[in-house]
Amino acid sequence: TAVIGGGREGDGTNARFPAGTALSYERYFFIGHGDIGSLVDQLVIAKEIPHGFVQGRVLEEGLSRPLPDMQVFARRVGDSGPWNQWKTDVHPDDRVMDGSFGGALPVGEWELFTHRHGRPDSSPVRVTVTEGATLAVDLVAPRPGLFSFTVRDEEGNHVPSKVSLFRADGEAPHRDPALGDPYIGGQPEMVLFSLDGRGEAELPDGLYQAVASRGLEYELAVSAPFQVDASRRHHVDLMVERSVDTQGWVSADFHVHAAPSHDSGVLLVDRARTMAA
Repeated sequence: TAVIGGGREGDGTNARFPAGTALSYERYFFIGHGDIGSLVDQLVIAKEIPHGFVQGRVLEEGLSRPLPDMQVFARRVGDSGPWNQWKTDVHPDDRVMDGSFGGALPVGEWELFTHRHGRPDSSPVRVTVTEGATLAVDLVAPRPGLFSFTVRDEEGNHVPSKVSLFRADGEAPHRDPALGDPYIGGQPEMVLFSLDGRGEAELPDGLYQAVASRGLEYELAVSAPFQVDASRRHHVDLMVERSVDTQGWVSADFHVHAAPSHDSGVLLVDRARTMAA
């Protein structure tokens, strides 16, 4: 992670830059290790912001097992958006996957909560950060439901496929780009790509419907609504029927973006998976 920035506030008119004015500012160049918190630690020191420290672990509800690769957000009490973000077990030197996180926060009242796409958010925990002190706090992440699927063609063969999951209970998707979740058009809860027609995912409790597809040559397969909760796994079998005969033809899309392009974060292996599906 790296952040570079500079700016100057004004009243929006040219009067803020009278003739002959000279302005200067400092830029900070910070290198972190995979989360925002590792940058904030350096920022509060560089700007001499009064701060304390928060450290803790994220544990799964009911099982108390540590959860690596979870996000922990900190927001000021009364604010709607986050101010800081940590990932559990993110430091390159962290060899023990114990769900640990931590770092600096400015002095004040804060709320901490966990988030990961596919899991319910934890209830906010309110903490008070005082200057120079270290506050220990463990967060409990609710358990998700588990969903698995198979996609076959009309001959019973497992086929590469795309499975889109939609809420069927009127609830909005549990996906927030402001918290780092991917933006997906059409408001699905989740989109999954499978190379062999099999897969699984974590989902928040709710009523869902699955739609399987495999390009333009196959009909869509739509499941009946099904309930997902933390007490059981739900499995769906889907069949996509080939309805367009393309024998003797080859089709291709020669303009796709992936990680080598500066405007795409899609890994090459993921791009290959989406093309196969």
